[in-house]
Amino acid sequence: MSSYTSVRKFTAVSAAISLLTGAAVGVFVSAALLALCAAIFVKAGVVPTSAAAAIAIAAGTLGSFFAGYFTVSLCGSRGMLMGALSGLLLFFAITAAGAIAGSTGAFAALLLRGAVFIISGSIGGIVRVNKRVRVR
Repeated sequence: MSSYTSVRKFTAVSAAISLLTGAAVGVFVSAALLALCAAIFVKAGVVPTSAAAAIAIAAGTLGSFFAGYFTVSLCGSRGMLMGALSGLLLFFAITAAGAIAGSTGAFAALLLRGAVFIISGSIGGIVRVNKRVRVR
């Protein structure tokens, strides 16, 4: 074993736990952003129905970014892969919730949303891996 205490063993179980925890954080961030937007629209009294899809994608993208960031902070390595997997898991969770609610969109829009979530999660993972850690 290595003499470094910060080196963790990367196992499938730890990866799965990190992915599920990161996706949960992503869902929470997305839901919080959507609730904030809904509160702003209620306060303003104007609900832009044409912008609802764009706002939902933006909230999901930010949620995917934070899911990738948090997943990689738990894993400590493989930023792009783990970030992309967390974005994909978040995409599946949101798509399943939408399918249960009965709101299915066009297939091309679904593919675009999936690609955006995966790329955003990858970017979050890369940002976290490249963040400098201060040694005290």
